[in-house]
Amino acid sequence: MSMRLINYLFIFGFVTLAQNIYAQSPILKLVVANFESAQGDLQVSIFNSEKSFLKEKEEYRIYRFKIGTESNEFAIDDLPKGKYAMIIFHDKNSNNDLDRSFLGIPKEGYGFSNNVKPHLSAPDFQDCCISLDNDTKVEIELLY
Repeated sequence: MSMRLINYLFIFGFVTLAQNIYAQSPILKLVVANFESAQGDLQVSIFNSEKSFLKEKEEYRIYRFKIGTESNEFAIDDLPKGKYAMIIFHDKNSNNDLDRSFLGIPKEGYGFSNNVKPHLSAPDFQDCCISLDNDTKVEIELLY
């Protein structure tokens, strides 16, 4: 085999491998329709296990998106296939923190995947769990 053919085969193999790796990450489209205002950011905290769920600094990934008047859809395209639970909040003042009252009640809008509404206790991972095997659209309503 000539060196030129070996180089072409190597490049072809590398490009094919790169396409397969990229193609394995489905797109998670998050839709939030009820922002109180177009100010601030949306923080999306993603958890991939029951053990870490709702624990600060144990998120699998954290994403922040600027909120604008043009769209209420946000795309995440770098998560591998799997099971995830999400917590989102509308960080109106962009201070990277969910502001709370002195009683611990959130002052900014928040929500969970599957639109789980907590009552007297926090939801668990299984209640909020979504399966990301293919491109998936998730709608979450913020609780204010």
